[in-house]
Parts: sequence; structure tokens; C-alpha cells
Amino acid sequence: MSRPHPVYVGERFSYLTVIETGHRKGKVPSSLCRCDCGNEKVFRNTNLRTGYTRSCGCMSQKLKSMVRQIEADPGCRVVSLTDTSHNANDCIGSGVRLPRGMSSAAMI
Repeated sequence: MSRPHPVYVGERFSYLTVIETGHRKGKVPSSLCRCDCGNEKVFRNTNLRTGYTRSCGCMSQKLKSMVRQIEADPGCRVVSLTDTSHNANDCIGSGVRLPRGMSSAAMI
């Protein structure tokens, strides 16, 4: 098993800045971080290093809020595009599949 890379004070991981190291969540090395929104929270070092944790949760809330605003516009529709490289039906371009009922997709 390889030894994990340490996390240093002042290091940035997306929206988080490490302000204190040496914490533990259970037995897992963790660090106290400050998010760009001002919240402070302890995160596991491995989650910071791998990019699994990028904010205190505020960015997820902002994204959900943006999706709700787009969905409220009657002319817009939010869909999830999936990679389906093996199905030639309902495909536009390479590996993009449209949801049922949609005949085209556009990115603005």
C-alpha cells in the first residue's frame, strides 16, 4: 500500500483552501478547509486530493438553483445526455443519445 500524499496549509482544491491540517475523521487523516463562500468544514485528505470534494456543498446548491431557474422557463428543457456509442438510433454526432420525444439538441 502506498503512502498518501500530504495536504499542506494554504493549498487550494477547487473552492476549498486548507487552513489547518492534522485532523481525523475516524482514523482517516483530514484537514480543516475554508470554502470560497466562507464556510469552514473538515474534509478527508484523500477526497481533497482525488477531487471528490470540491466545495462545502454550496456549489451543489447553486447548481440545483440554476437548473430550477432553467426549468421554470417554458422554452427550455434540461436533459441528461448519455454516452451510447453502440446504438445508432436516436443519436446525433458520436455517442450522444437524445431522450424520447426530442428530435434535436443544442448547446448555448
